[in-house]
Amino acid sequence: MKRLIAILPVSALALLFSVAAVPASAAATPQVVTITASVTSLFSPSEITVHAGQPVELKLVGQNGVHEIASPELGIPTTMITPGSTKTVTFTPKKAGTYTLHCLIPCGPTHDKMTITIKVV
Repeated sequence: MKRLIAILPVSALALLFSVAAVPASAAATPQVVTITASVTSLFSPSEITVHAGQPVELKLVGQNGVHEIASPELGIPTTMITPGSTKTVTFTPKKAGTYTLHCLIPCGPTHDKMTITIKVV
């Protein structure tokens, strides 16, 4: 019994140190993607690929016109992009699939083609 009592603190310390060896920054670093709302009323790039369960940081750069995107499925809130501004939106896609975000504000003759396709793998 004394031997068991003497071993327990050593085992507890060994367990504590093995857990402490796991880095405290276990949170994944976001994948950063810059998307430009261009002069021709198009998003560039218009298609990106991201990974399910990993955070993504979209940097939305406005060049011309006012644009707006949102995706409740991906957790992207309604975000307005204005000329000369950069908006940052962070989201973590939960499941694989292909999601198409359309500009929500009529912004010119190519408005119907102003989309961002996000492929989640």
